[in-house]
Amino acid sequence: MRSPLANVSRAGRLRFAAHRGFDGYASSENGSALRSNGQQRIVLPLSARLAIIGVMTIPAPHDPAPDAHAGSTSATVTETAAHGPRRRSVGSTVVVIIALAGLVYVLDVARRAQRVTDDSLDAFAPGTPGHEPAALPPDEPSADNLVRLGSALQSAGDLAGAQAAFDKAIQIAPWSTTALSHRGLARRTSGDLDGALADLSAAVELDPGTALHYYNRSFVRRDRGDLDGTLADLDHAIALDPNHAESLANRAWVHQRRGDFDRALSDLDTAVLLTPHSLDLLRQRAEYRQRRNDLDGAIADLDRAIALGPGSAIDFQRRGYARHGRGDVDGALADYDRALALDPASSLTLCARGLLRHTQGDVTGALADFEQALQLDPAPALAFHYRGLARRERGDLAGAIADFDRTIALEPGVADHYHNRGLTRQDQGDLAGAVSDFDAAIALEPKHAAAFLYRGVAHQGRGDVDRATADFDRVIALPANSAAGFLVRAEARMGREDYAGALGDLNRSIALDPRFGRAYYMRAVVHRATGDRQASLADFDRVLGLDASDWRAWANRGLELAALARRDDAVASLNRAIELAPMAQHASIEESLRRVRD
Repeated sequence: MRSPLANVSRAGRLRFAAHRGFDGYASSENGSALRSNGQQRIVLPLSARLAIIGVMTIPAPHDPAPDAHAGSTSATVTETAAHGPRRRSVGSTVVVIIALAGLVYVLDVARRAQRVTDDSLDAFAPGTPGHEPAALPPDEPSADNLVRLGSALQSAGDLAGAQAAFDKAIQIAPWSTTALSHRGLARRTSGDLDGALADLSAAVELDPGTALHYYNRSFVRRDRGDLDGTLADLDHAIALDPNHAESLANRAWVHQRRGDFDRALSDLDTAVLLTPHSLDLLRQRAEYRQRRNDLDGAIADLDRAIALGPGSAIDFQRRGYARHGRGDVDGALADYDRALALDPASSLTLCARGLLRHTQGDVTGALADFEQALQLDPAPALAFHYRGLARRERGDLAGAIADFDRTIALEPGVADHYHNRGLTRQDQGDLAGAVSDFDAAIALEPKHAAAFLYRGVAHQGRGDVDRATADFDRVIALPANSAAGFLVRAEARMGREDYAGALGDLNRSIALDPRFGRAYYMRAVVHRATGDRQASLADFDRVLGLDASDWRAWANRGLELAALARRDDAVASLNRAIELAPMAQHASIEESLRRVRD
């Protein structure tokens, strides 16, 4: 698309860049605006001004190009009648004649000003104060009024009418960055990103020293997927106006999209210092902090957001996520309950509370939350996914498979959905089906360590030792830079009976996350395999210290106590496991209990 300045000569561009009569700012994404700084004034001779005094009052001359957001004004003339008896005299007649002469002079000046054309502007020195383009004839709309009209039409949803008004304004005043910016933003709204980019680039070319032009253009470049261009525009905007919090927040968004959370958080820290009461900025920083695993920082930001306002459901929901991640189960549950009190129809919050209940062993409560979420929204993959996990936990393997089938139908490109269905098929004894699902998960995510691990377990169960060993080797070769990564690698080493290597990985996992119950559980299993029953019992106790509802830990603790000849304690532990375990697991635990008693 040709630039809106294509038909303007180079000299004209320089002249228009210097002219500031129309250069108010267009509304930015956040509604920022700045008023125009130019006003046209016609200076009359002293005799003409004296002639007008006492006969009529004329308000200050109407700015032919005020800011696009200024209220509409019109020059009005108010007659003032003299009070008292109406007496004619020679003096009064002279005053009237002089007044009429002055009025004729004024009209003649205005008429000659109206005939000033664009060519005559060449005589004006760029930037000379008091030399502005002449007013339009009274029967034609001015550019600023057309911009106001276009803005009103756009607010009413009439984008075509708005753009027509902006087109006319630009025909009248091609130098108007106000009109160009408004039309550019309107074109962006209508999806014409090429036209929007052309208009906003023209505004930048005319007035390269204005931060808001770069800021406005950054949105169009972002919509076009041009992150480099977006970042360059925001860098310019911030260089020109370092205190523009919205530019800093948007640049933070670009940085996080590139994975640079250090720079993103640095920009947000500055933005929050500039506008400490901005709920949006606090929420954005909380989100980035949580993604960096700075849960304490995220909670602090959400505490401030909740304290500043009446508290929204989303703030309580997000703080619940962070508290859950920190292991503050009671705090997380309280936040989810508060969020649902404010927004009972939030299927996402119901899923989050259901997941929390599931991790605490409250499978019944978890299923109730997932069922309610599905009633509110019949097709959320998240609810089917979590309900599938809860059903598997309760031993309802067929129901779990059905939920994972629905999840995969809704989100066929997510590796974890196939992985979890593979685990459930493995539980059913369908090892071929499990291998097929793990294959699909690995195809989608070639470094999915858990899928390699459990595919190796499935191969091992089918007697295919070579393939099992190859999968375990792949897991061990993958970088383990997290607590979960070391756990998976430890389980792979256990599959190869490398207990010393498994113990080393589990110790590193626990060092990274001292509240990682699964790592303590697996370390207890390793201690049992190596004959260290006392160390195994200590680790099962640690698991229960983190989650007293873990029925598996209670059952295995009972077996360790029995091996240590602590029969009464073993019976109590196994009875507790029966109280917490799903009905499908009762038979196996009761068999262990019978052997201990015998």
